[in-house]
Amino acid sequence: TVHVQAIGAAALYAMFRAEGVENPLWTAIFHAVSAFCTAGFSLFSNSLEGFAGHPGILLTISILSILGAMGFLIVVDTWRTMTGQLRHLGFSSKIILRITMALLAAGTLLLFLLDPGLAALPADQRLMGAFFQTMTATTTVGFNSLPIASFVAPAILILCFLMVIGASPAGTGGGIKTTSLATLLAIVSFTLKGRAEIMLMGRRIPEARVHLATASFAFYFALLGVSLILLLLLHPQMEVLVLLFEAISALGTVGLSMGATGELSPLGKLIIIVLMTAGRVGILTFGIALASAKEPPVETEKGDTDLVL
Repeated sequence: TVHVQAIGAAALYAMFRAEGVENPLWTAIFHAVSAFCTAGFSLFSNSLEGFAGHPGILLTISILSILGAMGFLIVVDTWRTMTGQLRHLGFSSKIILRITMALLAAGTLLLFLLDPGLAALPADQRLMGAFFQTMTATTTVGFNSLPIASFVAPAILILCFLMVIGASPAGTGGGIKTTSLATLLAIVSFTLKGRAEIMLMGRRIPEARVHLATASFAFYFALLGVSLILLLLLHPQMEVLVLLFEAISALGTVGLSMGATGELSPLGKLIIIVLMTAGRVGILTFGIALASAKEPPVETEKGDTDLVL
Protein backbone atom coordinates (compact mmCIF):
# COMPACT_ATOMS: atom_id res chain seq x y z
CA THR A 1 0.00 0.00 0.00
CA VAL A 2 2.70 2.47 0.99
CA HIS A 3 4.84 1.69 -2.05
CA VAL A 4 1.97 2.06 -4.53
CA GLN A 5 0.79 5.31 -2.97
CA ALA A 6 4.34 6.71 -2.81
CA ILE A 7 5.00 5.98 -6.50
CA GLY A 8 1.62 7.46 -7.43
CA ALA A 9 2.25 10.55 -5.31
CA ALA A 10 5.67 11.08 -6.91
CA ALA A 11 4.19 10.90 -10.41
CA LEU A 12 1.33 13.24 -9.51
CA TYR A 13 3.72 15.69 -7.84
CA ALA A 14 5.74 16.12 -11.03
CA MET A 15 2.61 16.73 -13.10
CA PHE A 16 0.84 18.99 -10.58
CA ARG A 17 4.01 21.07 -10.24
CA ALA A 18 4.27 21.41 -14.02
CA GLU A 19 0.63 22.54 -14.12
CA GLY A 20 1.27 25.22 -11.50
CA VAL A 21 -0.97 23.65 -8.84
CA GLU A 22 -0.65 25.28 -5.41
CA ASN A 23 1.08 23.04 -2.81
CA PRO A 24 1.79 20.31 -5.40
CA LEU A 25 3.42 17.88 -2.94
CA TRP A 26 0.54 17.85 -0.46
CA THR A 27 -2.00 17.77 -3.30
CA ALA A 28 -0.21 14.80 -4.89
CA ILE A 29 -0.04 12.82 -1.63
CA PHE A 30 -3.69 13.51 -0.84
CA HIS A 31 -4.95 12.43 -4.27
CA ALA A 32 -2.71 9.34 -4.39
CA VAL A 33 -4.11 8.09 -1.08
CA SER A 34 -7.66 9.09 -2.03
CA ALA A 35 -7.41 7.22 -5.34
CA PHE A 36 -5.88 4.00 -3.99
CA CYS A 37 -8.41 3.88 -1.16
CA THR A 38 -11.21 4.64 -3.68
CA ALA A 39 -12.28 7.53 -1.46
CA GLY A 40 -12.74 10.00 -4.30
CA PHE A 41 -12.14 13.07 -2.15
CA SER A 42 -10.43 15.88 -4.04
CA LEU A 43 -8.85 19.15 -2.99
CA PHE A 44 -10.27 20.75 -6.14
CA SER A 45 -13.81 22.14 -5.98
CA ASN A 46 -14.79 20.43 -9.25
CA SER A 47 -13.01 17.11 -8.59
CA LEU A 48 -10.67 16.51 -11.57
CA GLU A 49 -12.66 18.39 -14.22
CA GLY A 50 -9.82 20.90 -14.50
CA PHE A 51 -7.55 18.12 -15.79
CA ALA A 52 -9.92 16.66 -18.39
CA GLY A 53 -7.30 17.37 -21.05
CA HIS A 54 -4.36 15.96 -19.06
CA PRO A 55 -4.13 12.19 -19.75
CA GLY A 56 -1.07 11.77 -17.51
CA ILE A 57 -2.87 12.84 -14.34
CA LEU A 58 -6.06 10.95 -15.21
CA LEU A 59 -4.18 7.74 -16.07
CA THR A 60 -2.14 7.90 -12.85
CA ILE A 61 -5.32 8.33 -10.81
CA SER A 62 -6.90 5.48 -12.80
CA ILE A 63 -4.03 3.06 -12.15
CA LEU A 64 -4.07 3.82 -8.43
CA SER A 65 -7.85 3.38 -8.28
CA ILE A 66 -7.84 0.11 -10.24
CA LEU A 67 -5.09 -1.38 -8.05
CA GLY A 68 -6.99 -0.41 -4.92
CA ALA A 69 -10.32 -1.67 -6.24
CA MET A 70 -9.03 -5.05 -7.45
CA GLY A 71 -7.49 -5.59 -4.04
CA PHE A 72 -4.54 -7.10 -2.26
CA LEU A 73 -5.46 -10.61 -3.37
CA ILE A 74 -4.61 -9.73 -6.98
CA VAL A 75 -1.38 -7.94 -6.02
CA VAL A 76 -0.10 -10.87 -3.95
CA ASP A 77 -1.15 -13.45 -6.54
CA THR A 78 0.45 -11.51 -9.39
CA TRP A 79 3.68 -10.97 -7.44
CA ARG A 80 3.96 -14.66 -6.54
CA THR A 81 3.35 -15.64 -10.15
CA MET A 82 5.96 -13.16 -11.44
CA THR A 83 8.54 -14.37 -8.92
CA GLY A 84 7.92 -18.04 -9.67
CA GLN A 85 6.31 -18.90 -6.33
CA LEU A 86 3.14 -19.81 -8.21
CA ARG A 87 2.86 -21.34 -11.67
CA HIS A 88 -0.45 -19.63 -12.45
CA LEU A 89 -2.73 -16.96 -11.07
CA GLY A 90 -5.33 -18.20 -8.61
CA PHE A 91 -8.84 -18.92 -9.82
CA SER A 92 -10.39 -15.90 -8.08
CA SER A 93 -7.65 -13.64 -9.43
CA LYS A 94 -8.35 -14.77 -12.99
CA ILE A 95 -12.07 -14.09 -12.57
CA ILE A 96 -11.44 -10.65 -11.04
CA LEU A 97 -9.01 -9.60 -13.79
CA ARG A 98 -11.26 -10.81 -16.61
CA ILE A 99 -14.44 -9.22 -15.26
CA THR A 100 -12.70 -5.95 -14.38
CA MET A 101 -11.08 -5.62 -17.80
CA ALA A 102 -14.34 -6.55 -19.55
CA LEU A 103 -16.32 -3.93 -17.62
CA LEU A 104 -13.71 -1.24 -18.29
CA ALA A 105 -13.59 -2.03 -22.01
CA ALA A 106 -17.36 -2.33 -22.49
CA GLY A 107 -18.16 0.78 -20.45
CA THR A 108 -15.57 2.88 -22.25
CA LEU A 109 -16.83 1.80 -25.67
CA LEU A 110 -20.50 2.42 -24.82
CA LEU A 111 -19.90 5.86 -23.33
CA PHE A 112 -17.63 6.78 -26.25
CA LEU A 113 -20.35 5.87 -28.74
CA LEU A 114 -23.53 6.93 -26.94
CA ASP A 115 -22.92 10.24 -25.18
CA PRO A 116 -23.25 13.33 -27.44
CA GLY A 117 -21.42 15.48 -24.89
CA LEU A 118 -18.33 13.33 -25.27
CA ALA A 119 -18.72 13.37 -29.05
CA ALA A 120 -18.19 17.14 -29.02
CA LEU A 121 -14.72 16.75 -27.49
CA PRO A 122 -11.48 16.14 -29.41
CA ALA A 123 -10.91 12.44 -30.11
CA ASP A 124 -8.24 11.95 -27.43
CA GLN A 125 -10.23 13.76 -24.74
CA ARG A 126 -13.37 11.89 -25.78
CA LEU A 127 -11.69 8.52 -25.30
CA MET A 128 -10.02 9.58 -22.05
CA GLY A 129 -13.30 10.98 -20.71
CA ALA A 130 -15.19 7.79 -21.56
CA PHE A 131 -12.51 5.62 -19.95
CA PHE A 132 -12.12 7.75 -16.83
CA GLN A 133 -15.85 7.87 -16.05
CA THR A 134 -16.11 4.13 -16.67
CA MET A 135 -13.14 3.56 -14.38
CA THR A 136 -14.49 5.79 -11.62
CA ALA A 137 -17.82 3.94 -11.62
CA THR A 138 -16.30 0.45 -11.88
CA THR A 139 -13.78 1.00 -9.09
CA THR A 140 -16.31 3.13 -7.12
CA VAL A 141 -13.58 5.73 -6.59
CA GLY A 142 -15.94 8.65 -7.25
CA PHE A 143 -13.67 11.11 -9.07
CA ASN A 144 -15.03 12.79 -12.18
CA SER A 145 -13.27 14.57 -15.04
CA LEU A 146 -16.55 15.66 -16.65
CA PRO A 147 -19.80 16.96 -15.07
CA ILE A 148 -21.94 13.91 -14.34
CA ALA A 149 -25.17 15.85 -14.87
CA SER A 150 -24.15 16.54 -18.47
CA PHE A 151 -24.40 12.87 -19.46
CA VAL A 152 -27.50 11.64 -21.29
CA ALA A 153 -29.86 9.07 -19.73
CA PRO A 154 -28.39 5.97 -21.47
CA ALA A 155 -24.89 6.91 -20.29
CA ILE A 156 -26.18 7.47 -16.74
CA LEU A 157 -27.77 4.01 -16.74
CA ILE A 158 -24.48 2.48 -17.90
CA LEU A 159 -22.70 4.19 -15.00
CA CYS A 160 -25.43 2.91 -12.65
CA PHE A 161 -24.85 -0.67 -13.82
CA LEU A 162 -21.09 -0.33 -13.34
CA MET A 163 -21.57 1.13 -9.82
CA VAL A 164 -23.87 -1.75 -8.87
CA ILE A 165 -21.19 -4.29 -9.83
CA GLY A 166 -18.39 -2.23 -8.29
CA ALA A 167 -14.96 -3.48 -7.25
CA SER A 168 -13.58 -6.82 -6.08
CA PRO A 169 -13.28 -8.78 -2.81
CA ALA A 170 -10.63 -7.52 -0.36
CA GLY A 171 -10.31 -4.36 -2.45
CA THR A 172 -11.10 -0.87 -1.24
CA GLY A 173 -14.22 -0.35 -3.38
CA GLY A 174 -17.91 -1.07 -2.96
CA GLY A 175 -20.64 -2.78 -5.01
CA ILE A 176 -21.81 -6.39 -5.13
CA LYS A 177 -18.31 -7.37 -6.40
CA THR A 178 -17.02 -8.72 -9.69
CA THR A 179 -16.86 -12.33 -8.47
CA SER A 180 -20.52 -12.18 -7.46
CA LEU A 181 -21.35 -10.98 -10.97
CA ALA A 182 -19.39 -13.90 -12.47
CA THR A 183 -21.26 -16.33 -10.21
CA LEU A 184 -24.65 -14.81 -11.06
CA LEU A 185 -23.91 -15.01 -14.79
CA ALA A 186 -22.91 -18.66 -14.36
CA ILE A 187 -26.14 -19.35 -12.43
CA VAL A 188 -28.24 -17.86 -15.23
CA SER A 189 -26.29 -19.68 -17.94
CA PHE A 190 -26.42 -23.13 -16.35
CA THR A 191 -30.02 -22.73 -15.21
CA LEU A 192 -31.09 -21.97 -18.78
CA LYS A 193 -29.17 -25.07 -19.88
CA GLY A 194 -31.10 -27.13 -17.31
CA ARG A 195 -28.00 -28.09 -15.35
CA ALA A 196 -27.94 -28.26 -11.56
CA GLU A 197 -24.19 -27.77 -11.12
CA ILE A 198 -22.82 -24.23 -11.48
CA MET A 199 -19.47 -24.08 -13.28
CA LEU A 200 -17.00 -21.28 -13.92
CA MET A 201 -14.03 -21.78 -16.24
CA GLY A 202 -14.43 -25.54 -15.90
CA ARG A 203 -14.63 -25.51 -12.11
CA ARG A 204 -17.63 -26.24 -9.93
CA ILE A 205 -18.77 -23.44 -7.65
CA PRO A 206 -19.70 -24.71 -4.17
CA GLU A 207 -23.35 -24.39 -3.24
CA ALA A 208 -22.50 -22.11 -0.30
CA ARG A 209 -20.88 -19.61 -2.67
CA VAL A 210 -23.88 -19.73 -5.01
CA HIS A 211 -26.22 -19.00 -2.10
CA LEU A 212 -24.04 -16.13 -0.92
CA ALA A 213 -23.97 -14.49 -4.35
CA THR A 214 -27.73 -14.73 -4.83
CA ALA A 215 -28.46 -13.57 -1.27
CA SER A 216 -26.16 -10.56 -1.62
CA PHE A 217 -27.77 -9.68 -4.95
CA ALA A 218 -31.29 -9.95 -3.50
CA PHE A 219 -30.42 -7.95 -0.37
CA TYR A 220 -28.73 -5.23 -2.43
CA PHE A 221 -31.72 -4.63 -4.68
CA ALA A 222 -34.26 -4.94 -1.87
CA LEU A 223 -32.46 -2.23 0.09
CA LEU A 224 -32.03 -0.12 -3.05
CA GLY A 225 -35.71 -0.46 -3.97
CA VAL A 226 -37.02 0.51 -0.54
CA SER A 227 -34.63 3.46 -0.32
CA LEU A 228 -35.54 4.72 -3.79
CA ILE A 229 -39.27 4.62 -2.97
CA LEU A 230 -38.67 6.60 0.23
CA LEU A 231 -36.53 9.16 -1.60
CA LEU A 232 -39.23 9.60 -4.26
CA LEU A 233 -41.89 10.10 -1.58
CA LEU A 234 -39.74 12.69 0.18
CA HIS A 235 -38.69 14.48 -3.01
CA PRO A 236 -41.49 14.22 -5.60
CA GLN A 237 -40.05 17.20 -7.49
CA MET A 238 -36.87 15.32 -8.37
CA GLU A 239 -36.43 13.05 -11.38
CA VAL A 240 -36.41 9.30 -10.79
CA LEU A 241 -33.11 8.85 -12.64
CA VAL A 242 -31.38 11.50 -10.52
CA LEU A 243 -32.48 9.85 -7.26
CA LEU A 244 -31.70 6.36 -8.58
CA PHE A 245 -28.18 7.48 -9.43
CA GLU A 246 -27.81 9.06 -5.98
CA ALA A 247 -28.99 5.90 -4.20
CA ILE A 248 -26.82 3.51 -6.22
CA SER A 249 -23.81 5.79 -5.77
CA ALA A 250 -24.36 5.79 -2.00
CA LEU A 251 -24.92 2.03 -1.70
CA GLY A 252 -21.81 1.41 -3.78
CA THR A 253 -19.83 3.95 -1.70
CA VAL A 254 -18.98 5.74 -4.94
CA GLY A 255 -19.66 9.38 -4.14
CA LEU A 256 -20.68 10.51 -7.61
CA SER A 257 -23.76 12.71 -7.86
CA MET A 258 -25.87 14.41 -10.50
CA GLY A 259 -26.30 17.33 -8.13
CA ALA A 260 -29.06 15.93 -5.91
CA THR A 261 -27.09 15.69 -2.66
CA GLY A 262 -27.46 19.33 -1.69
CA GLU A 263 -31.17 19.29 -2.61
CA LEU A 264 -32.08 16.43 -0.27
CA SER A 265 -34.06 17.01 2.90
CA PRO A 266 -32.51 16.02 6.26
CA LEU A 267 -34.44 12.74 6.18
CA GLY A 268 -33.34 12.16 2.60
CA LYS A 269 -29.72 12.67 3.61
CA LEU A 270 -30.22 10.22 6.47
CA ILE A 271 -31.39 7.60 3.96
CA ILE A 272 -28.24 8.22 1.91
CA ILE A 273 -26.15 7.84 5.08
CA VAL A 274 -27.81 4.49 5.83
CA LEU A 275 -27.10 3.33 2.28
CA MET A 276 -23.46 4.36 2.49
CA THR A 277 -23.07 2.59 5.82
CA ALA A 278 -24.73 -0.58 4.55
CA GLY A 279 -22.59 -0.59 1.42
CA ARG A 280 -19.38 -0.05 3.32
CA VAL A 281 -19.85 -2.35 6.29
CA GLY A 282 -21.95 -5.17 4.89
CA ILE A 283 -20.50 -5.90 1.47
CA LEU A 284 -16.87 -5.24 2.39
CA THR A 285 -17.12 -7.38 5.54
CA PHE A 286 -18.37 -10.33 3.50
CA GLY A 287 -15.54 -9.89 1.00
CA ILE A 288 -12.81 -9.67 3.64
CA ALA A 289 -14.17 -12.66 5.56
CA LEU A 290 -14.33 -14.85 2.46
CA ALA A 291 -10.88 -13.78 1.30
CA SER A 292 -9.28 -14.64 4.65
CA ALA A 293 -6.32 -16.96 4.30
CA LYS A 294 -7.30 -18.67 7.56
CA GLU A 295 -10.53 -19.96 6.07
CA PRO A 296 -10.19 -23.57 4.88
CA PRO A 297 -11.10 -24.22 1.23
CA VAL A 298 -14.65 -25.35 0.64
CA GLU A 299 -14.60 -28.47 -1.49
CA THR A 300 -17.52 -30.84 -1.46
CA GLU A 301 -16.33 -32.86 -4.43
CA LYS A 302 -13.21 -33.17 -6.54
CA GLY A 303 -12.99 -30.27 -8.95
CA ASP A 304 -14.84 -27.76 -6.76
CA THR A 305 -13.30 -24.33 -6.37
CA ASP A 306 -13.36 -21.92 -3.46
CA LEU A 307 -14.27 -18.75 -5.36
CA VAL A 308 -13.76 -15.57 -3.34
CA LEU A 309 -16.91 -13.45 -3.21
